[in-house]
Amino acid sequence: MGGADKALLMLGGETLIARAVARARPQVSELIINANADLSRFAQFGLPVLADRVGGFQGPLAGVLAGLDWIRENRPNTKWLATFACDCPFFPVHLVERLIAGAERGNVPIAIARNSERNQPVFGVWRTDLPVTSVSVLTDQNSRKMDDFVERFPNTNVLFTWGPDPFLNINTPDDLVRAEGIDAMNLQTRTDWRELGFFYDRNDNEQEWRVVGSKAGLGSFAKQLQQYASKPGNAPISGYEHWGPYMYLQIGTWNEPVITEDWIAGPLDNLRVLAHSIRESIFASIPGDVLRFRHAYAPTAPYELTLEVRENDFDPAAADEACW
Repeated sequence: MGGADKALLMLGGETLIARAVARARPQVSELIINANADLSRFAQFGLPVLADRVGGFQGPLAGVLAGLDWIRENRPNTKWLATFACDCPFFPVHLVERLIAGAERGNVPIAIARNSERNQPVFGVWRTDLPVTSVSVLTDQNSRKMDDFVERFPNTNVLFTWGPDPFLNINTPDDLVRAEGIDAMNLQTRTDWRELGFFYDRNDNEQEWRVVGSKAGLGSFAKQLQQYASKPGNAPISGYEHWGPYMYLQIGTWNEPVITEDWIAGPLDNLRVLAHSIRESIFASIPGDVLRFRHAYAPTAPYELTLEVRENDFDPAAADEACW
């Protein structure tokens, strides 16, 4: 970036470091900025700023090790250190939770994020009892490479694939232009979810369609289903509508009630009955309830239709990790 301080580059009206702080802070109990040179440039965040323990700008591994050193000295009861890179403006908002789950599932001291192409070792969780220090690794062993360090210990990786690239790294002006395009697209996607009123997703592992929203939002799902079923022009078999910003949920017309990986469909009369059943169930529900409709609507269907009832102020865009 021509020598520019990447942390202070602007994207969507915010610096990259401000975006990183906003995404990382809710995921951890305490947040520290690792930086070198002029530490005062981050004073506005009111966070501790920790420099590398070994000078000479040794790279991201020096930051990980400085964090481990600091935790052992200042928070000896803390089990995990999580690390993030501020020049990746779209890193997942549930990164730490999933990484720790992966590490504990594999009973390993390190879990690293991965996209569809490669590991992303700066995004990791590190058990604080790893037998290393900044000096022992960087000075005594003269080791600098993150990948080499990770492979010294039992480890696992956790795959994150949603969105254009959750680990897009800003290294060039062209990267910044691409990030601006993604940021604008994400803003439009969030707007689309809010206009729809609910969030949906297809879980192929559980073979279900998840529809998530407040009672009002789920009521919008039932209303739109009713509207589809009330249009005589939708009566011909194989007619359908796409819903939502990604357009992969289809509501359609078929000769029998079905819920598959492609759509929720059936004769219009059956869809009207389903819409009515959903409205009645929502009316009697409270936040936290999970409502299922396959048994009543299409008991032999391969997929379930699940509605998750959330609080009245639920933001459907917040459920879509890909658009943040």
